[in-house]
Amino acid sequence: MSKRDLGAIFKPYGFTITKTLFEAPVLSPLPNIYQDDTSQHWAALYRGSDPIIFAYSDITNVDLIEVRTQNNETALDDKSLFKRILVNPLLASRANLEADQSMCPGITLRISVASDHPEEQPIHMSIPIITRPVRKSSVTYKRLERFGSNLKDAFTNMQELGSKETSSS
Repeated sequence: MSKRDLGAIFKPYGFTITKTLFEAPVLSPLPNIYQDDTSQHWAALYRGSDPIIFAYSDITNVDLIEVRTQNNETALDDKSLFKRILVNPLLASRANLEADQSMCPGITLRISVASDHPEEQPIHMSIPIITRPVRKSSVTYKRLERFGSNLKDAFTNMQELGSKETSSS
């Protein structure tokens, strides 16, 4: 999508894109995320829909989370392990990955945003940064982890600016 097309999409909302924070892969269901630092707003734009615009002050929490599977099983003997691998090889593979601390199964940036209704729980938006197991010593891991940290820092800065704006009003 060209900048001209984006400008036309956002113009009715009084939103001017000053920075692209996240550009989703083409065939992904993830939104593109844009920032308007002049009006202290940010927006999520899903393909084929209207933009969802948030104020900086709407951000309640930002976390960069290393994704781990919920593996509460105890150690298995060889026979049980063999049966488990036969039944579900992917689960056994993930359990094996969990034991290997040199690998990262995935990283997700989770942004919590206040709901329009104060009695409701915050809305969580997740942006996967790493979606497949990656060795922590690899250049790929370091590059993607740095990208995730920079994106988290951008949202944390917006959150801080929003809370300053709210407290001064």
